[in-house]
Amino acid sequence: LGAVSKEKSNAARLGTLDRSLYFLRRARTLAPAGETRFATVRSNASSSVVRALGDQAEIYYQRKSLSLATKRVNEVLAIDPNDPRARNLSAMIATSKSTDVYAGGVGTVAIQRIRERRAAAGIALRDRGIGGRR
Repeated sequence: LGAVSKEKSNAARLGTLDRSLYFLRRARTLAPAGETRFATVRSNASSSVVRALGDQAEIYYQRKSLSLATKRVNEVLAIDPNDPRARNLSAMIATSKSTDVYAGGVGTVAIQRIRERRAAAGIALRDRGIGGRR
């Protein structure tokens, strides 16, 4: 998880977090829950998973991918229902959805206008054999 802060782009951060989550989930799963000698390993893996999922949720929220952010927050809350960061993110996502800050219909209007313009103009230029290659 230390390598995440060194990455420059959100895509690189997400890739690093995905790799980290794979190994952390695996460590958490393989540490037997009933044995006390593995309690520390399981606890450390769980807290790292919570932190990594929270980081992913924040990135997805910033990218306006509310469905993925919601999934990550729900995973965090399943592991630690009292995590303040996840609860705050959950509230922010709910607010964003209810206030239409990231409404799903915003982009569809522009796409519909493009389709209407193309229909009004007739066949697209590339289909008429005009343009492109010279």
